[in-house]
Amino acid sequence: MVAFFVDEYFMKTESLNQLFKQNPQFDRSDWRALIRPCIDIVFTDDNDAKDGSYFGGKPYLPKDFVLPKTPKGNKYHFIGQINFADLAHINTPTHLPKTGLLSLFYLEYRDDWQLGDNEPFWGDDGYVKAFYFANTYDFVVHDDKDTATHAKYITFIKGVDLPCNQYFNVDYPSDAHKFYDVLDEIERADHLFGYPTNSSLGYDPTPSDDEWLPFISLKSHQELNWCWHDGDYLMVFITQSALTKGDFTHLKSDAG
Repeated sequence: MVAFFVDEYFMKTESLNQLFKQNPQFDRSDWRALIRPCIDIVFTDDNDAKDGSYFGGKPYLPKDFVLPKTPKGNKYHFIGQINFADLAHINTPTHLPKTGLLSLFYLEYRDDWQLGDNEPFWGDDGYVKAFYFANTYDFVVHDDKDTATHAKYITFIKGVDLPCNQYFNVDYPSDAHKFYDVLDEIERADHLFGYPTNSSLGYDPTPSDDEWLPFISLKSHQELNWCWHDGDYLMVFITQSALTKGDFTHLKSDAG
């Protein structure tokens, strides 16, 4: 299994090398300076544990767990959960907890959101909420009548990431416009860290404070009933200091 992850990592690196080989007009050293490590998230059939890592389905939570209510009355829907032990094979410098379960939720529209007073926005404080549990003692699967998808189990692969467009606050090489003409249709994986991924925003979605960093970027997945900003990406951010402390109580988000 370890060899699988190593091979995937080097395959991704080799694909970048192939890109520059096929496009010698781009200086690879300039672009490689922008590469950030990331953790790609891929679907797998190798797990069915209640405390495993998965998207969709029903959350595994303390039996007395109750989701918070919002001032507008909107309901939170389950995104998925990450068991940090599933990342043990990846040596990451980002201070993730070594164990424990992280459950992620997002605000969904109410049936009457068209009335204008209950419509949540991607960038609202609390649009995405996370709950971290150091252990899963006395946990149960929480049934939810609104759950319309089966759990899709996920695994994690060490990856590399480049900015997905030329709107990020980084020092681009002078040929950025032509470079992104070549990469215009690139398919991006769901991933942790790296750069946030978007397809329709003309700005860097990372919060302006230097301490914020990308935490997770998720594609719209029809099989999970996820449609972020008309089929684009959901991006979630956390501060480095909070991540170092294992504190997931305050996240920021955007979509596009």
